[in-house]
Amino acid sequence: MVTNWKTTLTAIIGAIASLIALFGIHVPSEIQIAIVTIVVFLIGIFAQDATKDEA
Repeated sequence: MVTNWKTTLTAIIGAIASLIALFGIHVPSEIQIAIVTIVVFLIGIFAQDATKDEA
């Protein structure tokens, strides 16, 4: 199911950072924006754009 665990883990961390305020934990918006920015950057690095078995 999960072929690239690095991308999946990074997306989960990003989702947690985005939703953390819903759980009553106060994190400044600047920190949340920084975390989401880093997560998007890492997803861009770890994502595989195409399958290697293209015919």
